[in-house]
Amino acid sequence: MDVTAHQIVFHGRPAQFVLGIDVSEREELERQVQHHSRHGALTGLPNRVLFDEQLKGALARTLDAKEKLAILFRILDHFKRINDTYGTQLGDECRKKVADIFRAQAGPMDLVARTEGDGFALVLTGLKSGFPAEHLLLQLGETFREAIVVGDTKMRLGFSAGLASCPEDGIELAELWRSAESALSRARAAGAGQVMWSSPELRIAAEQQVELEAFLRIQLEERGFHLVYHPLYAIDRQVEGLEALLRLTHPVHGPISPGRFIPLAEETGLILPIGDWVIEEVCRQLCVWRDEGLRMVPVALNVSGAQLMQGGFAERLIGIMDRFKIRPEQLQLEVTESTAMLYETEVTKQMRLLAEIGIRFSIDDFGTGHSSLSRLDKLPLHVLKIDRTFTERLCAEDGTRSIVEAILSMAKALGMRVVAEGVEQEEQMVMLAEMGCD
Repeated sequence: MDVTAHQIVFHGRPAQFVLGIDVSEREELERQVQHHSRHGALTGLPNRVLFDEQLKGALARTLDAKEKLAILFRILDHFKRINDTYGTQLGDECRKKVADIFRAQAGPMDLVARTEGDGFALVLTGLKSGFPAEHLLLQLGETFREAIVVGDTKMRLGFSAGLASCPEDGIELAELWRSAESALSRARAAGAGQVMWSSPELRIAAEQQVELEAFLRIQLEERGFHLVYHPLYAIDRQVEGLEALLRLTHPVHGPISPGRFIPLAEETGLILPIGDWVIEEVCRQLCVWRDEGLRMVPVALNVSGAQLMQGGFAERLIGIMDRFKIRPEQLQLEVTESTAMLYETEVTKQMRLLAEIGIRFSIDDFGTGHSSLSRLDKLPLHVLKIDRTFTERLCAEDGTRSIVEAILSMAKALGMRVVAEGVEQEEQMVMLAEMGCD
């Protein structure tokens, strides 16, 4: 309602004249005008004006989080022929179908827009690598291989696409637009149905990631992974424990670094079945060693944030241990510092469930993640592992001795044992022993 009031004289007496007008239709019309000024009337997708605003915000969040962002421009090839053949009404319905396909492929934090008559843009956010963008291209390629059905008419659509990535191709809106549009221009010049990355190196890296994902899935099905066991030495040089490390070998390229395939497994969700396999394999190996009468020492294995965030992880781990008759003191679980801090509430809950039955936890790569001492002492941790980057420069003239001493002092105050990773020189061993490293 819009309400106005006026002082008047009515039949010789002072009065108020009040006028109330229902403006619901006007307000709705204004909302529609505002919406249409920032969205396409045909598809309902953001137009270039709103898309620029959204992309600026996404870029700022990406840079703050030290993540990646990919912008994908796709344009319908030779769409004028469809309008000429079937008419503009069917052509418009076809564009609506295409818009729906893009909406369905986008994640909850991704952006979708119609930037021109036959052009669409899709922005993928929160990325660790170029893999999701390449994976999306493959999915869209499969989707558009099938005919689009509008009413009783079937038609096949072709696309050309250009991709740019932040921060590799720029961190400013204008830079990214230019990079993506330049890639799209090269794709169209190369012929219909082509896809171009702004940087050839990014395209090659993304394609390799897609190939690696397919290889990971095959190896998971065919039990192609294997574990190696790295010794953990006490200061008196006796083996005090082992750490189970996941390894993967390609028949052509040889050993694949865990630094390559572990992040990809986390990004694709494969870390969950792979993690379950590692737990079962460690328990199976402990059974073998026990039956052979060997001296038993605890075995540590790495668990990811995705595993700890998964409902029922603690119960499933306990079930596997019961099946293999493994005692809690025979296993130690390692979490990285960033994992423990990123998912504090749920991680703490899962860790405490397991700590209550006697499983010990260590925090890996300490000093390289998102440190927060106020939260560190809330976690049921027994062991702190000093990252090898500190150990390597321990004995250097301008080295990390003071940092290592500070970490040791803090860990002892928290009642934690300390493991130094990457000790490869005698002088490092001697210095750590003098400092009281376990």
